[in-house]
Amino acid sequence: MTLSIVLLSIGCSSDDDNQTITDPIVGIWQPIKVVEVCSESPDYIYDYTICEQNGRLTINSDGNFSESSFVSLAGLSCTEDFTQNGAWIIDNGNLEVTINGQIIDVTFFEFTDNNLKLGQFDNDLGCVGESSHYYTEYIRVK
Repeated sequence: MTLSIVLLSIGCSSDDDNQTITDPIVGIWQPIKVVEVCSESPDYIYDYTICEQNGRLTINSDGNFSESSFVSLAGLSCTEDFTQNGAWIIDNGNLEVTINGQIIDVTFFEFTDNNLKLGQFDNDLGCVGESSHYYTEYIRVK
């Protein structure tokens, strides 16, 4: 399962002199798992393989980010699956991420010093009559 990047911001600020955004989530993050949550059912958890954990989400203080993803082909070799770049901004307290001209609003997130969960609330996960969301969980590398 590939999850398009969604970002959040906690406590961001802008320096009017150089328009630099500072934020505690700025850094390099390693993906470790994808979780689908239905409020009345057990969570579905997909732990990333060692190969998939080679991917990185790099969140820059200038409002840009990059993401790379890796995949194991037939269990034989680990190769880069995709890379993408985009921008993130806080607008009226809401995070908006832009990838290839498409704006994505973040609807689910949790953040601690070394753990980042980014995802979406989604009623199409197959959770009949239940609230649902999914997220990718990252750990801080740098």
